[in-house]
Amino acid sequence: MAKLFNLARMTVSGTPGTGNVTLNAAVSGLLTFAQAGVADGDVIEYSIKDSANSEKGIGTYSSTGPTLTRSLVLGSTNGGSPINCTSAAEVFIDESAEYLRTVAAALHRLCGGV
Repeated sequence: MAKLFNLARMTVSGTPGTGNVTLNAAVSGLLTFAQAGVADGDVIEYSIKDSANSEKGIGTYSSTGPTLTRSLVLGSTNGGSPINCTSAAEVFIDESAEYLRTVAAALHRLCGGV
């Protein structure tokens, strides 16, 4: 089962474009990925919001930087390709609807369909 993390949302450093994202600081009132319990090398489901653009994907967190390496874009406002991130981007951890449906179906089976 994938690891889940709460309240993690960070700003970015510089202008990452469509490549790896260097993470900066936690958005006010929230946590950095590390504070939320993300460990170096963890594969996470992330979302990026940058003005009118957004992206949902799977990536690997590195505590060096810290950085997020975008591995697989699951969907975006850029036709399914990585969005061009600016310094206004925010990156957060959230599980996909598909993942949550899979977990719910598995729990339903385990509980005997109750």
